[in-house]
Amino acid sequence: MTKWWSYFASAPIDFIHTSGGNARGDLAQIKPNELTYRFMSQTTGKKILADTGYGVAGGSTGHNTAWDDANNLRARQSDGVISVVQANPRGDWGNTIRSLKSSLPKVC
Repeated sequence: MTKWWSYFASAPIDFIHTSGGNARGDLAQIKPNELTYRFMSQTTGKKILADTGYGVAGGSTGHNTAWDDANNLRARQSDGVISVVQANPRGDWGNTIRSLKSSLPKVC
């Protein structure tokens, strides 16, 4: 991955994202048995937008409740994640976000 990133290191890239959907909020790995968020953020020097909502061919993977947990969010923030994309979140997700906001450190 380090060699791969070296080809992009001088490109005007502001952040990286976890393409492919269903990124895990409850694990240090982006997906089971894959690279960690921390490794990717440190290797690239970029913050991460976690794509948890879109799967194959852009289809929704539905709401991922692991990203509703403040402990998971704090852990992923410390790994470099600054945003989460939920495709088709539950109807009460706005309330969940509002309730979590005060318990999380600001990243931007």
